[in-house]
Amino acid sequence: MAFLKRELDSQVNGPEITHEDCSTLVFDTDTKRLYVEREVAHLETRSGGRIEYQTATMDIADYLIQRRSNRRPPRAVAPAEGALQ
Repeated sequence: MAFLKRELDSQVNGPEITHEDCSTLVFDTDTKRLYVEREVAHLETRSGGRIEYQTATMDIADYLIQRRSNRRPPRAVAPAEGALQ
């Protein structure tokens, strides 16, 4: 099973890295499925350094709707090297 991935967006909050939110465009070459994978990591410094990870997948349309409601424009994705134009 092969996955082609390209980062769409990454956001880090806190004076130190206490919250990270990363969205990645994923193409599954076996199923020919294109989707967005969102990973969120949160470090709770007050509880002895506990860290929580969450990963979710969503359709591209849902990702774009979510981005529009947050009013953060999607970052332009450069064409892959050697891609047909």
